Amino acid sequence: KGIKLGLKREQVRSAIGNPESSGQDSDDFKLSGEDTMTVRYENGEVRAIQLAFMDAKNAPAWKDVVGDAEITELANGAKTARKMVASEKFWVSIYQNKEGTVTRITISR
Repeated sequence: KGIKLGLKREQVRSAIGNPESSGQDSDDFKLSGEDTMTVRYENGEVRAIQLAFMDAKNAPAWKDVVGDAEITELANGAKTARKMVASEKFWVSIYQNKEGTVTRITISR
């Protein structure tokens, strides 16, 4: 959608349109179906992007998100992985519930 860390709130809204809901430091956008994107701001700039895929077919492949990062299985059966991208000063993580029906991706500084 063209959203990236460091953009101003106005740039985000210009690229994707008005949010479904908005708070002082965040905007919530509807993607397709039940999939959503939350953009969190700090000092008026994008600090984090959180994607929630409620339809497994819409979620990207783990390798496309975190590359070869180690996948950890949690006690509740969910899986998670996190990759630091030191050269660009951000990290990305992916989480999927035990049933594989919810996938969440977070990109943040």
